[in-house]
Amino acid sequence: MGVPRLQISRDQILDAAAAVITRHGFAKASMADFAAEAGVSKGLLYLRFIDKPALLRALLDREFLSALRIVTAAVEQDERGGLLSRIYLHSIAALNSRPLLLAFYRDDQQRTLARFVREAAPERYTARIEAGRRFIDRLRTEGMVRSDLDGRLADVLSVFAFGLTMTAPYADVESLLGGFAELVAQSIDSDVDDTSAGKRVFAEFTAELAASTEEQTR
Repeated sequence: MGVPRLQISRDQILDAAAAVITRHGFAKASMADFAAEAGVSKGLLYLRFIDKPALLRALLDREFLSALRIVTAAVEQDERGGLLSRIYLHSIAALNSRPLLLAFYRDDQQRTLARFVREAAPERYTARIEAGRRFIDRLRTEGMVRSDLDGRLADVLSVFAFGLTMTAPYADVESLLGGFAELVAQSIDSDVDDTSAGKRVFAEFTAELAASTEEQTR
Protein backbone atom coordinates (compact mmCIF):
# COMPACT_ATOMS: atom_id res chain seq x y z
CA MET A 1 0.00 0.00 0.00
CA GLY A 2 1.37 3.43 -0.92
CA VAL A 3 2.14 6.07 1.66
CA PRO A 4 -0.71 8.59 2.06
CA ARG A 5 0.04 11.83 0.25
CA LEU A 6 0.27 14.01 3.34
CA GLN A 7 2.51 11.59 5.26
CA ILE A 8 5.54 11.51 2.99
CA SER A 9 8.09 14.27 3.10
CA ARG A 10 10.30 15.72 0.42
CA ASP A 11 13.31 14.14 2.12
CA GLN A 12 11.67 10.71 2.07
CA ILE A 13 11.17 11.00 -1.68
CA LEU A 14 14.79 12.07 -2.11
CA ASP A 15 15.94 9.19 0.11
CA ALA A 16 14.09 6.76 -2.13
CA ALA A 17 15.57 8.28 -5.28
CA ALA A 18 19.05 8.14 -3.76
CA ALA A 19 18.64 4.44 -2.98
CA VAL A 20 17.58 3.66 -6.55
CA ILE A 21 20.39 5.69 -8.13
CA THR A 22 23.03 4.22 -5.84
CA ARG A 23 21.96 0.72 -6.87
CA HIS A 24 21.34 1.22 -10.58
CA GLY A 25 22.81 4.57 -11.67
CA PHE A 26 20.98 7.65 -12.88
CA ALA A 27 20.68 6.73 -16.56
CA LYS A 28 18.61 3.60 -15.85
CA ALA A 29 16.47 5.05 -13.06
CA SER A 30 13.02 6.48 -13.78
CA MET A 31 10.40 8.46 -11.92
CA ALA A 32 8.39 5.25 -11.73
CA ASP A 33 11.34 3.57 -9.97
CA PHE A 34 11.59 6.43 -7.50
CA ALA A 35 7.86 6.28 -6.78
CA ALA A 36 7.94 2.51 -6.26
CA GLU A 37 10.88 2.80 -3.85
CA ALA A 38 9.07 5.53 -1.90
CA GLY A 39 5.78 3.63 -1.91
CA VAL A 40 3.82 6.47 -3.53
CA SER A 41 2.17 7.07 -6.87
CA LYS A 42 4.17 8.50 -9.74
CA GLY A 43 1.64 11.34 -9.88
CA LEU A 44 2.67 12.44 -6.39
CA LEU A 45 6.28 12.73 -7.49
CA TYR A 46 5.24 14.99 -10.35
CA LEU A 47 3.33 17.16 -7.89
CA ARG A 48 6.52 17.63 -5.89
CA PHE A 49 9.03 17.69 -8.77
CA ILE A 50 8.15 18.80 -12.28
CA ASP A 51 10.44 16.22 -13.90
CA LYS A 52 13.39 13.91 -13.31
CA PRO A 53 16.05 16.64 -13.71
CA ALA A 54 14.27 18.77 -11.07
CA LEU A 55 14.30 15.86 -8.62
CA LEU A 56 17.95 15.19 -9.38
CA ARG A 57 18.89 18.83 -8.84
CA ALA A 58 17.24 18.70 -5.43
CA LEU A 59 19.03 15.45 -4.63
CA LEU A 60 22.44 16.75 -5.69
CA ASP A 61 21.90 19.98 -3.77
CA ARG A 62 21.09 18.02 -0.62
CA GLU A 63 24.18 15.86 -1.04
CA PHE A 64 26.29 18.94 -1.73
CA LEU A 65 25.10 20.63 1.45
CA SER A 66 25.79 17.49 3.49
CA ALA A 67 29.30 17.26 2.07
CA LEU A 68 29.88 20.96 2.81
CA ARG A 69 28.97 20.44 6.47
CA ILE A 70 31.35 17.46 6.75
CA VAL A 71 34.24 19.34 5.15
CA THR A 72 33.69 22.53 7.14
CA ALA A 73 33.79 20.61 10.43
CA ALA A 74 36.89 18.63 9.40
CA VAL A 75 38.79 21.75 8.33
CA GLU A 76 37.93 23.57 11.56
CA GLN A 77 39.12 20.62 13.69
CA ASP A 78 42.38 20.24 11.73
CA GLU A 79 45.25 22.22 13.27
CA ARG A 80 46.60 22.90 9.76
CA GLY A 81 43.15 23.10 8.19
CA GLY A 82 43.57 26.55 6.66
CA LEU A 83 46.10 25.31 4.09
CA LEU A 84 44.80 24.40 0.65
CA SER A 85 46.33 20.93 0.80
CA ARG A 86 44.33 20.12 3.93
CA ILE A 87 41.14 21.66 2.55
CA TYR A 88 41.36 19.53 -0.59
CA LEU A 89 42.21 16.43 1.42
CA HIS A 90 39.08 16.84 3.54
CA SER A 91 36.94 17.82 0.53
CA ILE A 92 37.86 14.80 -1.58
CA ALA A 93 37.55 12.47 1.41
CA ALA A 94 34.03 13.77 2.04
CA LEU A 95 33.09 13.33 -1.61
CA ASN A 96 34.43 9.79 -1.68
CA SER A 97 32.42 8.97 1.45
CA ARG A 98 29.08 9.81 -0.24
CA PRO A 99 27.85 6.77 -2.23
CA LEU A 100 25.26 8.79 -4.10
CA LEU A 101 27.76 11.35 -5.37
CA LEU A 102 30.09 8.57 -6.44
CA ALA A 103 27.21 6.92 -8.30
CA PHE A 104 26.79 10.09 -10.36
CA TYR A 105 30.49 10.39 -11.10
CA ARG A 106 30.82 6.73 -12.02
CA ASP A 107 27.82 6.53 -14.38
CA ASP A 108 29.99 5.80 -17.40
CA GLN A 109 27.18 4.73 -19.73
CA GLN A 110 26.37 8.28 -20.84
CA ARG A 111 28.66 10.42 -18.70
CA THR A 112 25.47 11.37 -16.95
CA LEU A 113 26.75 13.90 -14.45
CA ALA A 114 28.62 16.02 -17.01
CA ARG A 115 25.65 15.98 -19.38
CA PHE A 116 23.23 16.74 -16.57
CA VAL A 117 25.26 19.74 -15.42
CA ARG A 118 25.55 21.12 -18.95
CA GLU A 119 21.88 20.72 -19.84
CA ALA A 120 19.91 21.06 -16.61
CA ALA A 121 21.38 24.05 -14.77
CA PRO A 122 24.73 25.14 -16.20
CA GLU A 123 24.63 28.59 -14.65
CA ARG A 124 24.52 27.15 -11.14
CA TYR A 125 27.64 25.07 -11.54
CA THR A 126 29.47 27.77 -13.47
CA ALA A 127 28.80 30.07 -10.53
CA ARG A 128 30.36 27.51 -8.17
CA ILE A 129 33.48 27.29 -10.31
CA GLU A 130 33.78 31.07 -10.26
CA ALA A 131 33.31 31.05 -6.48
CA GLY A 132 36.15 28.53 -6.24
CA ARG A 133 38.45 30.83 -8.18
CA ARG A 134 37.61 33.74 -5.87
CA PHE A 135 38.20 31.50 -2.86
CA ILE A 136 41.73 30.60 -3.96
CA ASP A 137 42.45 34.25 -4.72
CA ARG A 138 41.42 35.09 -1.17
CA LEU A 139 43.65 32.33 0.22
CA ARG A 140 46.54 33.81 -1.75
CA THR A 141 45.76 37.28 -0.38
CA GLU A 142 45.83 35.85 3.16
CA GLY A 143 49.20 34.23 2.52
CA MET A 144 47.98 30.62 2.52
CA VAL A 145 48.85 30.01 -1.16
CA ARG A 146 52.09 30.87 -2.96
CA SER A 147 51.88 34.38 -4.34
CA ASP A 148 53.37 33.45 -7.74
CA LEU A 149 50.50 31.14 -8.71
CA ASP A 150 47.74 32.57 -10.92
CA GLY A 151 43.98 32.08 -11.20
CA ARG A 152 44.28 28.89 -13.27
CA LEU A 153 45.12 27.01 -10.10
CA ALA A 154 41.46 26.46 -9.19
CA ASP A 155 40.75 24.91 -12.60
CA VAL A 156 43.76 22.58 -12.38
CA LEU A 157 42.80 21.39 -8.90
CA SER A 158 39.22 20.79 -10.01
CA VAL A 159 40.50 18.49 -12.76
CA PHE A 160 42.58 16.55 -10.25
CA ALA A 161 39.66 16.18 -7.84
CA PHE A 162 37.28 15.12 -10.60
CA GLY A 163 39.76 12.54 -11.87
CA LEU A 164 40.24 11.02 -8.43
CA THR A 165 36.50 10.67 -8.00
CA MET A 166 35.94 9.27 -11.50
CA THR A 167 38.34 6.39 -10.77
CA ALA A 168 37.05 5.60 -7.25
CA PRO A 169 36.73 3.44 -5.24
CA TYR A 170 40.26 2.52 -4.19
CA ALA A 171 41.63 -0.25 -2.02
CA ASP A 172 43.72 2.25 -0.04
CA VAL A 173 41.95 5.58 -0.39
CA GLU A 174 43.69 7.13 2.63
CA SER A 175 47.11 6.60 1.06
CA LEU A 176 45.96 8.03 -2.26
CA LEU A 177 44.37 11.11 -0.72
CA GLY A 178 47.41 11.59 1.48
CA GLY A 179 49.61 11.56 -1.61
CA PHE A 180 47.41 14.14 -3.33
CA ALA A 181 47.49 16.38 -0.26
CA GLU A 182 51.29 16.09 -0.12
CA LEU A 183 51.55 17.11 -3.78
CA VAL A 184 49.48 20.22 -3.11
CA ALA A 185 51.40 20.95 0.10
CA GLN A 186 54.76 20.90 -1.65
CA SER A 187 53.75 22.81 -4.76
CA ILE A 188 51.03 25.25 -3.63
CA ASP A 189 50.86 25.82 0.14
CA SER A 190 52.74 28.72 1.68
CA ASP A 191 55.16 28.01 4.51
CA VAL A 192 53.21 29.42 7.44
CA ASP A 193 52.70 28.44 11.06
CA ASP A 194 49.28 29.98 11.69
CA THR A 195 46.53 28.84 9.30
CA SER A 196 43.61 30.46 11.09
CA ALA A 197 43.18 33.01 8.27
CA GLY A 198 42.72 30.16 5.79
CA LYS A 199 40.15 28.51 8.03
CA ARG A 200 38.23 31.78 8.20
CA VAL A 201 38.30 32.22 4.43
CA PHE A 202 37.13 28.65 3.94
CA ALA A 203 34.29 29.02 6.46
CA GLU A 204 33.11 32.16 4.64
CA PHE A 205 33.39 30.38 1.29
CA THR A 206 31.32 27.37 2.40
CA ALA A 207 28.74 29.62 4.05
CA GLU A 208 28.39 31.49 0.75
CA LEU A 209 27.98 28.24 -1.20
CA ALA A 210 25.47 26.85 1.28
CA ALA A 211 23.36 30.03 1.28
CA SER A 212 23.32 30.12 -2.53
CA THR A 213 22.34 26.44 -2.77
CA GLU A 214 19.61 26.72 -0.16
CA GLU A 215 18.19 29.80 -1.89
CA GLN A 216 17.99 27.94 -5.20
CA THR A 217 16.27 24.90 -3.64
CA ARG A 218 13.36 26.89 -2.19
